[in-house]
Amino acid sequence: MPEFCLTQISDTHLARRHQKLTDNFHRLSEHIDATRPDLVINSGDLAFDAPTSRDDLEFAKKLHDALPVTCRYLPGNHDIGDNPTAVGPAPSQRVTERDRQIFLSLFSEDRWRFEAAGWCFIGLNSLVMNTGLASEAEQFDWLASELSVTFGKPVALFLHKPLFLDSPDDPERPATRSATFRCRHAAA
Repeated sequence: MPEFCLTQISDTHLARRHQKLTDNFHRLSEHIDATRPDLVINSGDLAFDAPTSRDDLEFAKKLHDALPVTCRYLPGNHDIGDNPTAVGPAPSQRVTERDRQIFLSLFSEDRWRFEAAGWCFIGLNSLVMNTGLASEAEQFDWLASELSVTFGKPVALFLHKPLFLDSPDDPERPATRSATFRCRHAAA
């Protein structure tokens, strides 16, 4: 099996006005330059507050473009807004299709699949889960299609939010920071 080196990063929270966060990213960039992974995945919150400042997302894109290796991205709640959960208060900046489209205009995709080293890697936009947006249903249909062609390969799943707090069978303790979603079943 060929070797494949992946570096996952998350919550970079980049903005021109936050120099310490930018300095952190430059240190991270130096590490990536020194180690040269085959791929970097940023699994969300690239920007500090993109729903109210598109410049934050544009700045994050510029810094990621300067990395010396290929990158893939998933949006976080600081990039496109937050999804509602089964518990807790409603998010102050709810995810919108408009903010999702801005993310797509800069990063091309908010979900992806690729294969490497005998594995299937899948990234999902956890912020559209439980929203009722058309992109939520489209993503689940896409996921079902992609999973149907893994042919027994192991799957590595990437999201910004965890799917559950402690375990999938613990419905009494849903996390306000998890990607709660409605299960969809295909008609028989």
